[in-house]
Amino acid sequence: MNFEQIFDLIIKHEGETYYQSKLNNYFYKFGISSMTHGHLNIANLTKDHAMAIHKQDYWDKHKIESLPPILRLMVYEVGIIFGFPWAFKRLSFSFPPNIQVFAEETLTPDLLKNILEVDSSDLLSSFTIHVIYSMQRYYSVSFVWVLIPRLIENLVKSVR
Repeated sequence: MNFEQIFDLIIKHEGETYYQSKLNNYFYKFGISSMTHGHLNIANLTKDHAMAIHKQDYWDKHKIESLPPILRLMVYEVGIIFGFPWAFKRLSFSFPPNIQVFAEETLTPDLLKNILEVDSSDLLSSFTIHVIYSMQRYYSVSFVWVLIPRLIENLVKSVR
């Protein structure tokens, strides 16, 4: 999947509506929050501006394009929801036991090398399991149950 396809899916999940989160009091629209973009008027954010922000601040910055296509949607989605350091750390934990990977919070050259040397489908499955396991350990049950169908939908779209 490419950036535009993934952005459209993210917007479908994140929504075009401006709202204030009950969890943290930050404002959100198009997957952009006032926590990370406090200098912006989130209420007046357009879809085109949000797309430019996603491309520059998330997609390009975290080198998502360099990932195998099957991994891009899930890693990007998890990065948008929980932060990219959290996503890359979960990805680091997703390798088979015979491959030593350090817990990375960015897409380092070593992490990318390891990603490209393993079966992407197996890594995607393991990554999804690690994300769901970590979610249930660190987040409320209601939050987890809202996100699981979204992650499963993305898993299905990733393998098509």
